[in-house]
Amino acid sequence: MRKPLTLSEVESAQKAWGDAIVAISASHKASEDFVSLAGRYAGEMYGYGHFDKVLFKPTKASSDPFRPSASSAMSYFVGGDNLEPKGFDEDKGFAINGGKGWSKVEWKNHDVILNRDTAIAMGEVSTWRVGMML
Repeated sequence: MRKPLTLSEVESAQKAWGDAIVAISASHKASEDFVSLAGRYAGEMYGYGHFDKVLFKPTKASSDPFRPSASSAMSYFVGGDNLEPKGFDEDKGFAINGGKGWSKVEWKNHDVILNRDTAIAMGEVSTWRVGMML
């Protein structure tokens, strides 16, 4: 049996997610294979292919608000036009900020509920684009 999750582990997971968004954005700006990078991070952080179900409702998705599959989540993160086959038209690429990029991601938790091997965090995530992508 796994030991109970700690607040430090939750905060580390949040930081890793933010660092991934910035890395994907930097990869896009450098004209690298940001789609493959996003796929690797999505697999690590969301568990597509590792769990029976993944519940993901992207913040900016409205026409197709729920993304139960890895490919539908990728459309949201990298933009529907950057995938083959093409993803959702409404997706401009959260991880690349529609092509403008992100330079920083920070979390401000309102509260975190630790329940043995699961945790629920509620709060705000702030993303910045400072001038040109750093």
